[in-house]
Amino acid sequence: MIVVTDGSGIMGLGDLGVQGIGMAIGKLDLYVAAAGINPQRVLLVMIDVGTNNEKLLGDPWYLGLQERRLDGDEYVEIIDELMEAIFTRWPNVIVQFEGFRGELAHKLLNRYRNVYRMFNDDIQGTAGVAIAGILGTLRARKRPISDFPNQKIVVAGAGSVGIGFLNAVGKTMDRFLVQSTGGEKRVSDLLGEEKDKRMGFQLFSRTTGCTG
Repeated sequence: MIVVTDGSGIMGLGDLGVQGIGMAIGKLDLYVAAAGINPQRVLLVMIDVGTNNEKLLGDPWYLGLQERRLDGDEYVEIIDELMEAIFTRWPNVIVQFEGFRGELAHKLLNRYRNVYRMFNDDIQGTAGVAIAGILGTLRARKRPISDFPNQKIVVAGAGSVGIGFLNAVGKTMDRFLVQSTGGEKRVSDLLGEEKDKRMGFQLFSRTTGCTG
């Protein structure tokens, strides 16, 4: 199990540069302590390509590269090389991406998800747990899980976690709608019907809301 981070989007804290390594260490600790994975079979990879955190750029005690973050094609080439090297050496490994900033997290996930055995915990892991919690509340309220598309859901924040959760919510609602309507209704269809909108998405610079 390998956890990879560049520290650019630590949940709730932002760009911590190499200081974001603590989040990745915590995830590996969890896999060892809770999942029982052999500690000799886990590895952490910290990608230090600079930081855009002004405080860290001016901090004489900062341990990382004190330059603006590498971006664009050059950055992607580094990640490409890393992923190729990892799976050449350990073809059966699972790679978890952790703590990448929003737009980059989605870009890398879409780039590698169908090529390598990898996932993004911020986008997919958190969304999975949150949806499981919602389904659990339906059971607690004695409601059928097929009632999921009728729930009202609000997400505060438009980062990788919030957007990832909303994407997962949409796919889950699609699944239930297809089952209940025989494929006649999908969330994307409902969003396009202004006169009969059952669910709406609103995106703002700092918040994302989804209500139904």
